[in-house]
Amino acid sequence: MSCETDNCIDDLYVDTGHDFSITILKNEVAVGDISEDEVRFMIKKNKDDTDAEAALNEAGDVATAGATSIVWFRITAPDVEPGAYWAEVYWIPDGSGGKDYLVHQEKINIKERLAD
Repeated sequence: MSCETDNCIDDLYVDTGHDFSITILKNEVAVGDISEDEVRFMIKKNKDDTDAEAALNEAGDVATAGATSIVWFRITAPDVEPGAYWAEVYWIPDGSGGKDYLVHQEKINIKERLAD
């Protein structure tokens, strides 16, 4: 499993909205309708942190474009301390009994805003 990001995830800023979409792929082909599935975006301080230890754990919007394998996220990270983190995206297909697939993982930075 993998994904294709339509907008850059790179750096996030505390209390600043960041919109991006991801297309869920299997063997480099869109998986099809994910509108009944769950897709989660997590930010973890350490790569081996549990989901419960995640600094941020947000569900994506699969209703808007899920029929075409696309999930949208709007991340604000209001309570996340600035620093280096791991960003992960998990896909939990409907009917999978809770089995999840890690479809994206990368190192990102959370930065403090300079203006209020």
